[in-house]
Amino acid sequence: MKRNRTPPTYELSEIITRFVRGQPFMEFWRAFMDFYADHPEPLGLSADEQAEYERVYELVHMGQPDPVAPEDHAVGLRGEDEIRVQLRQSSFAHP
Repeated sequence: MKRNRTPPTYELSEIITRFVRGQPFMEFWRAFMDFYADHPEPLGLSADEQAEYERVYELVHMGQPDPVAPEDHAVGLRGEDEIRVQLRQSSFAHP
């Protein structure tokens, strides 16, 4: 999928790519949530890109540093390693 290269989506890609490449989870979490709060309006994404953005938000929102207790994972919390693996597949991550 071709990514929209507007300044906000480029910034989003940079935030995700830094985490995928090893940035500590809480630094990533704060950067992503700040980005999300700073961009309450649609980013001009296609329907597929918007769905991916919402999927990424849900992953990050429910994320926490590893390890994740089994009972927390059972209610939807995800650890940083699991999130990192899933975000490597995101259309927003740089190759």
